[in-house]
Amino acid sequence: MVHTYGEMPDDLYLKPFLPLLSFLWRVYKQLGWEGVDNYEAMGDEAIFDFFETRLNESIYTVKDVLEGKIKQPDKVMSYIIMIPSLVIRSDLVIGTQRLFAGDSTDVTFAVVHDYNAELLILLNCHIEDGIPVDWYMVRQDDELLDRRHMKYGYRLREIPRRLKSLSKASNMLMSVLKDIRNERTPQWSHSDYFVGTVISSWAINLMCIPSNYESIAETYDGKASKDVYGLPDYTFSLHPFPSAFNMFFYKGRGDFCKIIASLTTNMELYVQPFEPRNLEIIRTRTPHIFAIYKDQIENEGIPFPIQTINSKYPNIKSKDPDIRFDKEYPPGDFITPSDLGLNLEEFLAGIYLDVNHETPAKKIDASKIKSIGIGRNTVFK
Repeated sequence: MVHTYGEMPDDLYLKPFLPLLSFLWRVYKQLGWEGVDNYEAMGDEAIFDFFETRLNESIYTVKDVLEGKIKQPDKVMSYIIMIPSLVIRSDLVIGTQRLFAGDSTDVTFAVVHDYNAELLILLNCHIEDGIPVDWYMVRQDDELLDRRHMKYGYRLREIPRRLKSLSKASNMLMSVLKDIRNERTPQWSHSDYFVGTVISSWAINLMCIPSNYESIAETYDGKASKDVYGLPDYTFSLHPFPSAFNMFFYKGRGDFCKIIASLTTNMELYVQPFEPRNLEIIRTRTPHIFAIYKDQIENEGIPFPIQTINSKYPNIKSKDPDIRFDKEYPPGDFITPSDLGLNLEEFLAGIYLDVNHETPAKKIDASKIKSIGIGRNTVFK
């Protein structure tokens, strides 16, 4: 049975945005809303661990590069803090983060519940000259989330639910979070501040996007959901959006993908990893999701960059309850673990490939592998 968009209850906060979350839309088609509704199964611990793992690896990798412990930073990936959906080559981190964040910046990401937009997690990082130097994370039960807005009296945890707009919520959250920042680290009280607010399914979907190009495209879609596709809100809101991000965004989806890829991986394809802790969580707590992910990777593969850049959606605003929102790709082969002579476990470690936006969508082999792994655990080929 293939589940249709019209079956989903209209009162779900996530409903308008689900078609833009490509992996969870795949899950929905096969299993219905029960398959997508995984927050309680995974818990805030899983999402917390997901961001914590990526943030820690990013910080320690940059530190090791600066100390000269990583000898080939052009083959080592980590994550860009300003936009945590994106991987970045270690030798490009500082320049790219300064482009987006400036010289001294705090960025806080707020993860909210799919049902009612209640605040679940806060992740904050301070960046100096492109280098992450300080961070903290707050879980749902932390008393910090009971801090109130001085003017409106809303507690931090209820601001996204009260405003029902990710961009407006980000703006109001910022006024409270700035006060917290200024009390906690007064030496940075004049630094810039950005707040990103995302729905929890955006984070879960992000775990299951295997291609850096696909992640870039879905980052574009997060802002385009409101500004281009005409949906009620953003799925990914960063307030304010950095001027460079806005400039690239208005060039359109294809050019946005190419520009961000050039700034992060020098246009090359990276198969994004499932870190061991995150892989264990998804395997044990949501085995139905992992089964769909495994089938997609092993039997379909991941698109080449040229296919992602030229992919497109059907009419995302269609009122047809039976419409299939499947992303449409140009013809050609996809990349599977077997093409590269790898099993699934090896493939999930992260693969940096000599494949770019000009590479034809035809079968490749292991000779295209530049390195395996992420961060300090990278193995060079």
